[in-house]
Amino acid sequence: TILNVGSADSIFFEPFLRKLNEFQQLVSFRYCRMYGLFQLVTVYVSGNKTYYGFELVFQNLDSIIKAGLIPFFDFGYRPFPGHRNPLSTFVFNSDPVDIYYEKLLAVLPEFLRAACNRYGREAVGQWGLEFHFSYQNSQNYTFWQFLTMFRKMEAASRAILPDVRIGGFGFDAALPEDTLQGM
Repeated sequence: TILNVGSADSIFFEPFLRKLNEFQQLVSFRYCRMYGLFQLVTVYVSGNKTYYGFELVFQNLDSIIKAGLIPFFDFGYRPFPGHRNPLSTFVFNSDPVDIYYEKLLAVLPEFLRAACNRYGREAVGQWGLEFHFSYQNSQNYTFWQFLTMFRKMEAASRAILPDVRIGGFGFDAALPEDTLQGM
């Protein structure tokens, strides 16, 4: 059973985090599904090297794991309401869909490595990752562009965690392309 908590950056406040254990006592959830997790990733540049910070992400994950839930992430594109401060230290601002997926492809392997270091490879291998195509943005980013990016992200994730659970919303990316075209 999945507890769908919505956006990670909107649940990042103490009253909700305290409630996770209460939810888990009332109904036995297995997974905690959320989107917008990477809205909490920070970035800084030193010299010619880019570094990513996952501390806010890990604070959410610590609460989820402490409640006995398995993290399940929706990494699909969702435009952010409003605009972040242009001087913000966050990686993802109000980026268009193509830039979002390019950034995600750069950040995701770093995140998986950092999560393995913090929580252990076996634990992170149990998490679920979901990438979905947003039909609302189909005029800006085609399904075929998304499918190409999905396969790149899948390969990048599996290079670090070969058995990680990866899914897509509304289609099976392993199907032949002519079948996908028909869908």
